[in-house]
Amino acid sequence: MPLGTQVRAVPLKNYAPHLGGPLEWKYTDASRAELFGLSAGTLYNVSVWAETSDGPSETTSIFAWTQVGEPDRPPPVEVLSRDGPRMVVRVARGTSTKGPITGYRLIAFEESSLMSFKPERLVGHKEASEAGTPFYLAAELGPDHGGREFVLGAGSSHGGFFNAPLLPGEKYLPIQGVASTLNGITKYAYSVMAPDASAGGAEEQVMTGEPPRGPPTRAALVSLLSVAVGVCTFLLAAFVVAYLLLRRHYGKKKRRSEEMILQCHPPPDPETEDGPFCAGALQLGEGADLGAFYGQLRAMFWQVPRPQLLVRDTTLGQGRFGPVRAGVVHRDGSDLSVGVQRCSAQWMLPDRERRQLLAEIEGMVRLGVHPNVVLFIGACEDQEFLQLVVEHPPRSLRGLLLTSRHSSEGRVCSLEERQLLELAKGVAAGMTHLARHGVHHGQLSTRSITVVDDLVPKISNFGLARYTPLGKVGIYFGSNQRLLYRKLDFARWLAPESVKTGSHTAKSDVWSYGVLLWEVFTLGGTPYVNLKTAEVAERVTRGLRLSQPKGVRENMYQLMLQCWELDRDERPTFEQLLGSLQEMLCGEIPVKFSHTPGYTYERFDPLADET
Repeated sequence: MPLGTQVRAVPLKNYAPHLGGPLEWKYTDASRAELFGLSAGTLYNVSVWAETSDGPSETTSIFAWTQVGEPDRPPPVEVLSRDGPRMVVRVARGTSTKGPITGYRLIAFEESSLMSFKPERLVGHKEASEAGTPFYLAAELGPDHGGREFVLGAGSSHGGFFNAPLLPGEKYLPIQGVASTLNGITKYAYSVMAPDASAGGAEEQVMTGEPPRGPPTRAALVSLLSVAVGVCTFLLAAFVVAYLLLRRHYGKKKRRSEEMILQCHPPPDPETEDGPFCAGALQLGEGADLGAFYGQLRAMFWQVPRPQLLVRDTTLGQGRFGPVRAGVVHRDGSDLSVGVQRCSAQWMLPDRERRQLLAEIEGMVRLGVHPNVVLFIGACEDQEFLQLVVEHPPRSLRGLLLTSRHSSEGRVCSLEERQLLELAKGVAAGMTHLARHGVHHGQLSTRSITVVDDLVPKISNFGLARYTPLGKVGIYFGSNQRLLYRKLDFARWLAPESVKTGSHTAKSDVWSYGVLLWEVFTLGGTPYVNLKTAEVAERVTRGLRLSQPKGVRENMYQLMLQCWELDRDERPTFEQLLGSLQEMLCGEIPVKFSHTPGYTYERFDPLADET
């Protein structure tokens, strides 16, 4: 009869200073067991035999590695110099007792962002720019680069990653990664920790080589899990062997398998929730000190004195956190039209909503100032309410275009063709700014563009500037009134992939910008006006495109068609669009309404973007 199973693991090779001694386990009446105490990144000779009343069975052994563990966390990166788009740093030598050092990574992190560094979101420069992530992988280097100098922003490629020039006006925190690869599995450690909380949570920190104090860090837990996965792998291997031995010993004669399939199932990535602007936006984890975070964030925007803010009775619509009303803020001797979104004081909000609000505010603050983007003015708060103040010019680009059709001089448009091109260029400049900061608009159209004096367009209807407009009808129930809001549908402006997935990128905004160009040069025409909104996406996917506007030259129409490429990688960037429009302004204007006899306006349907 079987009395038990013996397992012995003898270490043969590892990457630690000392090899360690053999380990033994004995199990009785067990079909599964765990082998505790194995070290990561170690080659073992694992032997298994059965103890029976007739004595020990024949021993069967296998040679196998435990899974590689995370290398030691490198120290903060030493910055030697910074000269415009270049930064010279020194790569610290990596160390590990859990596997070999097989390479290095260098990451450029925009220091102005309050978002924490998250390795699972790490991508190259192009992908990070499109996703709005304030950090990107600039280089992957071989193991011989430890201790050497490296130039961040040199414009070269390393390991398939583009080391893009740094933005001269941006401060960067260089981050170093150390790689350890063994048997096809790679583990990384970074010089900056990546907890769920960022600034204000006080957990994000530049790590030194000193052991952490207090509760185990996330990185430590991940390391322990890695070892546990390796242990489970050997558990499976050992008991497959033991099972085969016992079957053979007790007369169940089956051909012994010469092949073992060892499976390991790493823990899934923790679920993350994208911020309000894009993937890669601010993440505030469960452990973040939201009060401390808001205290730091509050110092970054204007605290509007109550006497300088006039909130009117006119309700504009419903924002994400509360009703939005028209208002005026008095600052520096002038009055500015604003939208004021009123919500409960941030400390009174439910935890989830509070995190969303702080992330929205951080996103608006991070944008800074641009002449073609509405400005986040600041906030006016008291003990019970927080009033978020955003620039809100009263005139929309759509309204400007439609009224330009009524020219007293008998012209097609009361605006000059050059002015229309300047408006288009201004929108492209604003969208370039948003794209650089990771803002994906998702509702770009002439309705979402406001216009201030001197015909300067400003992009609105994003972040805290977005609200659902108030409807024209109120429903009364006795003495109570319920306001109705118009639900907008931007399907006529959306890229096919956005209609399908509901997500937005910088390149899907480029598609929408192409439709906006068509609106500008048709003086407010409705795209696909003869189709129902529900029909547009399918027809566009099958090849339908908006026709060339009357009076528009071929080079401008080709620019629109480039924006409407089904393959989003084939679409231009906003920077490229801005450059093309600037070239057109310096040459012959690609629009001539006066050369279009018998001009008829494209039809405008005021209900086309409402459901």
